[in-house]
Amino acid sequence: MAAVQLYCGTLPEGGFFVYNEGQFGKMPASLNYYFDGAWIRRPYAALNPAQPLGNSGTTMLRTGTMTYLVAKDAPFVVETDAQLHARSVLGSEYGATVGQVMGMTVYDASTGYITTQNGVFRIGLNPLSLDAADRIFAQRNGFRDICTAGGKVFFIYSDAVYVYDPATGEPAAELCPASTGFVRTTDGAVWAADSERIVRIDPADNSFETVSTGDYPLWWESTYRPCEIAAAADGSALYFLRKTGSGWSVYGRELCKYDPASKTVASLWPLPEGFSAYGCGVRVDPATGDVYVVYTKDGWGANYLKTYITVLSPEGEVRETIPYTSENETVYWFPSEIVF
Repeated sequence: MAAVQLYCGTLPEGGFFVYNEGQFGKMPASLNYYFDGAWIRRPYAALNPAQPLGNSGTTMLRTGTMTYLVAKDAPFVVETDAQLHARSVLGSEYGATVGQVMGMTVYDASTGYITTQNGVFRIGLNPLSLDAADRIFAQRNGFRDICTAGGKVFFIYSDAVYVYDPATGEPAAELCPASTGFVRTTDGAVWAADSERIVRIDPADNSFETVSTGDYPLWWESTYRPCEIAAAADGSALYFLRKTGSGWSVYGRELCKYDPASKTVASLWPLPEGFSAYGCGVRVDPATGDVYVVYTKDGWGANYLKTYITVLSPEGEVRETIPYTSENETVYWFPSEIVF
């Protein structure tokens, strides 16, 4: 079983974070860090006892000097320095404006954008600020992921990708179908997907190419989870979980790999019997190319206490399996995503 270390004030380099949804009504979002075979539990909470994170954590962004921890419910965004000391928040005073917050992107050092229950808003950074009138897309519900690429902002609304150019301020335009995204790769591309297709977008001219997933329908959560696809940093491979089941019983139980060169999809690794992906499900370490898959035991209640992270090579060879919950665990973390 993985060991647990006490937080000593400075996180060692070379590990990875897991940002947790938390257990609604009992524990807000939280953050754990894994390094050298051991978990450092809740380093953010240890540093900021007077400033809890929001309920139902969704996504975590790191810029090198700043970190942003986003939650559906207030505080909606917490801004910290690189060592996780809280600096500013978007709190409950914005609840009537945003409703809930889904995704966030950092546009530049002073500006970000968030997708919310009530539309897409431009926000100020360092410190965080929000003007209710500064809404760039005024629809309700149906919002998911958002990213910045090529000086533009891409976001998903009602199973379609929209693009907004802050330089012109023209209304956001619908671009192509997709339900989950976004992955940015070093070749400049932006990737998105839905259960039937993979989409590659070129931010330079907003052109896009779609490829059918064929016999490998892509799994994504109908309730909001952050981007449920992952990619090698150079765009040489895309990873996702294959969807099985239907209706309310839909699961991700097989890791698949898409090869952009041949435009083909293949099975890479079946999850252990009786387990299925949770949260975003899959992430790629940009430094090594290794693929990380998060999964829990099927079912409800205490089954969520049986959570694991398997690390695989880009070819699907299992390198290690890390227990995320320890023996006799009582904390329901509900992992949202891994962040490197």
